[in-house]
Amino acid sequence: MKQRIKIFFDMDGVLVDFAAGAVIALNEALTSGNMTSKNLRRLINYDGPDREEVTVEFLEKITEKKDAKLPRTQWEKRVTNAMFSIVGAGGHPYWSSLPTNVGHDQLVNAADDLVGLTNVYVCTAPVEDKTGGCESGKRAWIDAHTLIPAENVFVTGDKGSIAAQFPGDVCILVDDRLKYCQAWEAAGGIAIRHVPPASLESVNRTISQLQLIVKSQVK
Repeated sequence: MKQRIKIFFDMDGVLVDFAAGAVIALNEALTSGNMTSKNLRRLINYDGPDREEVTVEFLEKITEKKDAKLPRTQWEKRVTNAMFSIVGAGGHPYWSSLPTNVGHDQLVNAADDLVGLTNVYVCTAPVEDKTGGCESGKRAWIDAHTLIPAENVFVTGDKGSIAAQFPGDVCILVDDRLKYCQAWEAAGGIAIRHVPPASLESVNRTISQLQLIVKSQVK
């Protein structure tokens, strides 16, 4: 039965500390006065009353609002636009060097123990990058920080389509974004939301959920 259960991990927010990398890049742009793009100029020159410090918690709050389709402040919109201008131009070096997230190795090791490494996958959405550096950087990161086989790495914004590729298997996705969890379940998979912010508590909670789901599938 183990061969029929596959575990898929999202990268940004689960294995990778995307928010920490983005905060560093944004604050470097603000400090240096980087005016190389329209979005950066609009961010640096903004002096509205809603302006606040760019932190990991602040970025996570913006993502929650965006996914829930809640209104965002002008500052939040400008930070989002500037962030994607930076990461979209970062290329392979940016994506391959992002910091690891809390407990990334514990998650992968737990999945390996439960279903075997050949049944552990990555399913991550890319950021638009004309050079293709986002995908190659993400693949390089997985190769450097995990033992997940290269052929088990899917880079796509249509995550539900990956679950649909394995109709005879039980496909479990661990993702921090609610919209991707919903798309995965709509395609017939099982999703675990790795609720941000990342912590050892959230890692242990996700591992417990994985264990319960796998156990329930073993008849």
